[in-house]
Amino acid sequence: MNRYASVGLGVVVGAAVLVPLYGEIRASRVSHPEWARMLVRAIHTTDVADATTQASQVFGILSWRESLSYRADRYFRGEKVSVSTEGTETCVSGDGATGEVAYRLGIVRPGHYRIRARSRGTAAAPVVAQLARLDGSPVASYDVVPAPILGWSDAKPRAGAPRRLSTGGYVASFLVPPASCLSHVEVVPPCLQPIEPLGGWKPRSVTTASDVAATLLKATELESELPPAATGMEHAGSDFDIDDSSGTALALQAAAGPEMSWLRGGLGGTRALLMVTIPEDGLYNISVLGRFTTGQRWGVDSCFETLMCPTGEKEGLRWRSITSLSMMAGRHLLAVDLAPESIVARVKLERKRAGAEDYLATLKRLGFDAGPEGPISRKLANDALGFLKSRLAAGDTRGCTDTDFIFPPEPGARGGVEMAFAQPVQPPSTTAANPPNAGPGLPPLAPPGIDPAPQGTPGPTPDPPEPGTPPPPTPVPTLPTATPPTPPTPTPATPTPPTPTPPTPVPTAPCASLPCPP
Repeated sequence: MNRYASVGLGVVVGAAVLVPLYGEIRASRVSHPEWARMLVRAIHTTDVADATTQASQVFGILSWRESLSYRADRYFRGEKVSVSTEGTETCVSGDGATGEVAYRLGIVRPGHYRIRARSRGTAAAPVVAQLARLDGSPVASYDVVPAPILGWSDAKPRAGAPRRLSTGGYVASFLVPPASCLSHVEVVPPCLQPIEPLGGWKPRSVTTASDVAATLLKATELESELPPAATGMEHAGSDFDIDDSSGTALALQAAAGPEMSWLRGGLGGTRALLMVTIPEDGLYNISVLGRFTTGQRWGVDSCFETLMCPTGEKEGLRWRSITSLSMMAGRHLLAVDLAPESIVARVKLERKRAGAEDYLATLKRLGFDAGPEGPISRKLANDALGFLKSRLAAGDTRGCTDTDFIFPPEPGARGGVEMAFAQPVQPPSTTAANPPNAGPGLPPLAPPGIDPAPQGTPGPTPDPPEPGTPPPPTPVPTLPTATPPTPPTPTPATPTPPTPTPPTPVPTAPCASLPCPP
């Protein structure tokens, strides 16, 4: 009896030991894939990444370092389609009629996104792409005109398609004719600051306190709160060059004072450009001191773009953060589209300290303590999501769109077709020697310290010399009577016929190619 009691007691004790042990491991370790899924669900409030979605795709939704690409046969919903192979390519085609395939898409940062497809078919039967919210409400329609051979084609937006996509979950559906082949679908992002830990997402890594701090500040666009690493570089509104083809700045009602250096949107909207030099690689916050009676649309290097909605203030000035971006040293181009009456007084670029301790201290100052550096518990991860949701809910909910304002037409726009913003190739940073958040960053338009070469007016091309005749040294006299700089020549008034001046050699037949005086 005692023997069974002792065995039973041993089993109970063993269970008591094992349950807390394994339970504690489960509660104290959150992997990168788990934390990434938790972030996506908190940002979208809808499940754009189900349990079958690969970790790399979840990382891609948050980072957007590269285009998000889907193999055509990896759809989550398909109707009336058949799947075949052509060599190494997989083809999705309509099965006897036009078929439909759909893919989930998550947007965590608003911006100008492009849709592309690798397809084959005829121009008479284009592939139609339809974008809708997860609740089914339509957003936009696009035409993808396939090439006769398999290749990439951009989706051309139809009338009414929005210029920018807002944050949220989407479904991209493709209507594929039976004679067409759809191989891949791709979404090309603008330049964005990725939501990721300082060392990037890693499938086998455990989430640490600094990972939480970095991703929370990026997801809430609060990297502007990081401490400065150097004195900010400021430029007045009058330093911008106005694009005269899009309108002119509206003169302020002031004859003197600081208002003389402001930039103000004209009646038809005003576009202005400013070339700035970034002294070294790093994380930079770009902010503007202005009056936001109406909207402002800002761009960096024709890649990043953001829309700043009005604040309703008609008097005074206020600072607002435009964006925080990792940028490489060199020359970069800032562009702004001002709706009428919108004002830019000054713009500032400030390099930020972006170490793990800086993110942890800044997040703590803003109201959430992630604790000391090290692996986080599952409870702290859930508390962090609560902080994220509260910050997102307290953000500026007064959304606006480009169509709400009078902006100048896009450069290169012809017949209503807008120029697309391209994403330069930016591979993920894998070198440990790179400073945090420097990554590759936005590549410069020109290296630092190198100004564009002066654009002088080219002179006339000299005639080639006669065969066998050595070319004359520079400068070449245009007439035999010309006076070389050295040595001195006889006074032109002297009736003595002109003679060549040594040591400058004279062509053997000067009048063969030059007009000679009578």
